[in-house]
Amino acid sequence: MGPVIPNIALTNLSGLKFTLINNQVKNEYPNNVFGTTGQAMTNRGRLVKVWIPRLENSRNTKYFCHGLSLDTYRRYGYSVFSGEHILKCLEDEFFEISLGRIGDNAITPLFVGDVVSFSDYNNKIQHTSLVVNVPPNASRRINNPLYNGLMVWSKPGMDPERVESLLDNYDDFSALKMHRYWRPR
Repeated sequence: MGPVIPNIALTNLSGLKFTLINNQVKNEYPNNVFGTTGQAMTNRGRLVKVWIPRLENSRNTKYFCHGLSLDTYRRYGYSVFSGEHILKCLEDEFFEISLGRIGDNAITPLFVGDVVSFSDYNNKIQHTSLVVNVPPNASRRINNPLYNGLMVWSKPGMDPERVESLLDNYDDFSALKMHRYWRPR
């Protein structure tokens, strides 16, 4: 991911016309958090919708889970929107990891820096967490990261950042039972 694209740059993309929404608007997150919507480009050149907070927002309303998981808030000051926008980022800048099943010969372990996405039953990604600790031999104990002590860094909505086991993070998003694993390209 890169910085927010200014209006002038958007008019020079192969003749396509895109516009940045420069007005202060309510974002699409709960609790009426104010900010500006804009667009950024993935490493493969696809545009995604991003949310830029107002400077006066409280710390917990300056970014959300995707801004933390992808590190776009710290680097560029925005969070990517959920759904198709975060999916484009994950598809363009990560590759999906298939963990296999218990008993498979080839088990792909998770590593620090991998991202876990949580989707609703319509496969719309609603939450992401960043893997920050993988216990030694975690993939050998059980090939299910929910139960092997794996730790993730998460920021659910307007809650503060926290490090917790993936199982606890999974329980927090009980309505989002479909999870996938992604590794940076």
